[in-house]
Amino acid sequence: MARHREAFAEDKMAPAVATKEGTATVGGDARVHKPTQSRRRRVVPAVRRDPSLPTDTLVVVKAVKGYIKAAGACNTSDAVMDVLSEKLRSWCDRAIERAKEEGRKTVLDRDFTV
Repeated sequence: MARHREAFAEDKMAPAVATKEGTATVGGDARVHKPTQSRRRRVVPAVRRDPSLPTDTLVVVKAVKGYIKAAGACNTSDAVMDVLSEKLRSWCDRAIERAKEEGRKTVLDRDFTV
């Protein structure tokens, strides 16, 4: 059996004409429409990177999902791995800069301080 939800729909009508005040009229019925905010935040890199650098996932997906499940009894979206990977890239970029500022070619644990 396919994993589909029950056939269920709410009776709602799309507005025919939108006005400046954020209301729309449908057959004389005025409805107020609130702008919806996306729950998904965009990840913006702190530094522009060379596009030839790899963009692979930098986290072990199974380990992260397992930790979140054990620590908070929560499920984890696949989109989380992209966000975590981007954060790791950003931290690594800053750590590389710190190491170079100190004249080192080795990134140390102290380079990851906040």
